[in-house]
Amino acid sequence: MNIESLTGLSSGTVRSIVAMLIPGAIALGSWLYVLALQFPALAAWADRHDTIAALAVLALSLSAGQAVNITGSWWEKIANDNRLEKRELPTLSQDWTDYLTTRFEGNVIGLGYIAGLVTALKFELNTAIGLVWFWLGVLMLWALHGALDGCQVLVCSAITLPMSVTLLWCSFGTSRVLAETRSKLLRASGPSPDA
Repeated sequence: MNIESLTGLSSGTVRSIVAMLIPGAIALGSWLYVLALQFPALAAWADRHDTIAALAVLALSLSAGQAVNITGSWWEKIANDNRLEKRELPTLSQDWTDYLTTRFEGNVIGLGYIAGLVTALKFELNTAIGLVWFWLGVLMLWALHGALDGCQVLVCSAITLPMSVTLLWCSFGTSRVLAETRSKLLRASGPSPDA
């Protein structure tokens, strides 16, 4: 049984939800509360027009998800890939280019595994960044609106910041496994496309 048969959604749609919508909603969560406090008329309008407000929140979550995805991709390149290439996998960039230009024949199991790893990596990176954005919104609620007390901010900080750091740390391991799998898959498929 696979995700498509359970949900009726394609695996690409599910990957987008996991990699962008969920982290975007996390990033946006506290900022929606800031917005409601800053503009009470907007909050009242949202109460009266809940369907349109829900669609607006969905669109904002997707936009926030795209923004955290861009930031996550930057982190992946700067922190994860550059570190791996310098210390452990000197062919990482070339393997990535070769992977993107290789036409694999038949049902290669490794391709599905790589797609799963990419989804996990994107989720880790995007959620880590989304948690930081959420935390910044919590600081705004505390500093500008007094909606939270210092203890609540400390508890939120004690939860979100270690989670963010842990996800960034996990993303490095996922990047390593992804790079090693891609390299092994290329070696098993034969010569590089340039050969």
